[in-house]
Amino acid sequence: GDVVRAAEEADMDVEAYCKGSDMHALGWCLCELTFASLARGGGPKERHQVPALRRVFRDLFKFEFESIREYYAADDAYDDVVAFLDEGDGAGWEVLEVLFSRRMSADEVLTLRLFAEGERQVDATDEPAM
Repeated sequence: GDVVRAAEEADMDVEAYCKGSDMHALGWCLCELTFASLARGGGPKERHQVPALRRVFRDLFKFEFESIREYYAADDAYDDVVAFLDEGDGAGWEVLEVLFSRRMSADEVLTLRLFAEGERQVDATDEPAM
């Protein structure tokens, strides 16, 4: 159906297309969680939800992350969001950029700097603590 047609239009096999779509959706989830939790006056406000973020990230700046960063850095309400995404030489921005690009698997995303630096190191094989 629609997924097969979309995969063909993207010149991808269906599995790769679906995985890329999942990574893209995860990017929006992380984006909304970050903005809703860290922006001054945060919480579930319309400007911190995916439709508003999509207008900025995709429609206004075409996923050009340097411009997106500058846009939010110019508004004091987003100081904590920008500071968080800037940590580790922009490791948070890197994760969002990779997720929105649909070019990495979840295992590959876990190798990015955000997850590999210092105490944030994640081992995908670790069993959760009970």
